[in-house]
Amino acid sequence: MKKIIFTLLALILFNSYANAETFRFAQVTDVHYPKTGITGYEGRNFDFAIKNYNKAIDMINKSDVEYVFFTGDIVDKSFKEVFDDFFNATSKLNKKYYISLGNHDSNSTNGFTKEDTLEYLKNNTPYQQKSANYYVVLNENFIAVMLDGSKDFEMDAQGFYSKQTIKWLEKILKENPNKQFLIFQHFPLLEPVKDSAYVNKHSTRKKGNYIKLLKKYKNIVLIASGHYHVSCEKEKYGVKHYSTSALFLEDSYYRVFEIDFDNGKINYIKTNLIQVK
Repeated sequence: MKKIIFTLLALILFNSYANAETFRFAQVTDVHYPKTGITGYEGRNFDFAIKNYNKAIDMINKSDVEYVFFTGDIVDKSFKEVFDDFFNATSKLNKKYYISLGNHDSNSTNGFTKEDTLEYLKNNTPYQQKSANYYVVLNENFIAVMLDGSKDFEMDAQGFYSKQTIKWLEKILKENPNKQFLIFQHFPLLEPVKDSAYVNKHSTRKKGNYIKLLKKYKNIVLIASGHYHVSCEKEKYGVKHYSTSALFLEDSYYRVFEIDFDNGKINYIKTNLIQVK
């Protein structure tokens, strides 16, 4: 009898292990790729930006992550020559990658318009969609959403997820009730810092419709963002919120996520901040 019980337990454990699957992906944010002779905003020091980015690509290439998600501000100013240099460096990345826009990536008053940026990305990257809002089916369980909160005609640091954007997101959620959603965006819903002056300049405006959506749909697993140049993990509205620090800083990091799931159910989510060395 004991042998039968042990055999049954072994079969259950084997089947559970066989059905379980783990996948890993990286989030890279706020590269702020500079251009020699073009002054950066706010007097920032870009001495480490290019070196850090090249090192990060080399580290990611050697890792077992399947995807890389850029959460905005890939360049410091949206000039063609800066994009050219960034994507020349990015051509060495051997993982599939997807990009959400930050406030530095398009601005009609100082560089590309958003339309210009999207056209450039469509023509110069292998995975970019035509729209700033798009999604990618990663596997039978997970969908990654690149959500756009950037503006075009204002050069300020506040994000804004329009009614059209939230309506589009809800449509995708409704059409895929059995999928788990991973959202990548530049502007966080939950500010990772408490300093009021900084928050007032960088906070996301008119968040109410987005928050209602999070409360309504229970298949949004996480939201990964950048923008504040600091790392933080929070949980609210039934969703895990991850902010990740900027890659251009002297001490720079990217984040690696590991999600283990079994028959569509998540067993765990682990994240590690990987220091670029």
